[in-house]
Order: sequence, then C-alpha cells, then structure tokens
Amino acid sequence: MYRVQFAFAVVVALAFGGSAQAADPAAAKVLTPDAMGFIHVRVADVWSSELAKQLRTFAAQAGPDLLAEFDNRFVPAPSEIESFTVVIFDTKFRDPLPIGRPIDKTPVWVVTTKKPLDKTELMKTMAKTGKIRKHNGKEYYFDEMYWSGLLILDERTYAYASEDSITALIDRMVKGGDSPLAAVFAREADKHIR
Repeated sequence: MYRVQFAFAVVVALAFGGSAQAADPAAAKVLTPDAMGFIHVRVADVWSSELAKQLRTFAAQAGPDLLAEFDNRFVPAPSEIESFTVVIFDTKFRDPLPIGRPIDKTPVWVVTTKKPLDKTELMKTMAKTGKIRKHNGKEYYFDEMYWSGLLILDERTYAYASEDSITALIDRMVKGGDSPLAAVFAREADKHIR
C-alpha cells in the first residue's frame, strides 16, 4: 500500500511540477513523515501552458470584465494562486473539505499565492467567525461555522482543513523528521509531463 501511495506521489509531482524548494518551501514543510500522499498543482504554470491555450482563448473572448468579476469573488483571487497542494494523512476521511463536524479529519489544502496574503480579506472568506486559537505554541484561526482551521505558514502560504486536521498538522510539523514524500517533492517538482 505504501509503495502505491509513494508511486502516486511521484507521478503527481512529475505531472504538476515547479521548484518545490524555490517556489513552495511552506508546502514542502507540510509533507511530514506520516503523510500518505499528496497532489501538487502549479496553477500558474498550468494556466500558461500549451494545454490551457484553448481555455485562455475562450476566456479572452468572454472579456476581461468577466474574468475580473470571477477573480473578485474569491480571496485569494484565482489569478493570484501560484500553486495548491492537497496532503492526505488519513485515507479514512468523509469529506475533502470541512463541512461543520466537530470531530472530523480532512485532507490539508495548502495554497501558495503569487503575492503576500491579505490576512484581513482572507479571514472574511475562509474563517468568517475566525477566532484565534493556539495549539502547541502556534496560532491558527478557527471557524466554528465549518469547524475548520486556517494556519498561516508564511506570508504567501496558508493551510486549510478541519480543525482536528490543522491541530494534528501543527503537532506533526513541531515533531519534524525526514519525510520520503518531501524528498520526492523537492527532487521531482521541477519536472512535469508535457
């Protein structure tokens, strides 16, 4: 089972790469030794790729106002996302995103933006009832409505998951250790399938 998960991570890293150490050091930190798998997508690279040319042409025909309107509906704006990484620590999760269950595990979604995060605007959309909580010496934002946690990893990166998954992530990051998946991420992330 572990080899299958490891192989899956290698294929995904090869398919959706970018330089992990240079571009996504915070995402690499989330791949702790007990991570079971991940999916990493360099959104900016995918959008500018030859594969997305038809989509870009269609978007241009729709008009710049439509794209701007779409961008303004989200924080961070989709055009400002450099990459996202979904990390799986437990395969027995019910939902991929938090939906309000007090005791629930979800994958951890790590989003890296092109520019520094606007924390105030991010809290308005991702943690509307954002209460600051502390766990193992780290602050995170808790949203009671979705029972979710948001952890700022650096000025351009945040992690989002159920509160239980965020507190478990904090524990994992504090514990540290060598991760085979982080090694794959760092080594293979600048390669991709064309």
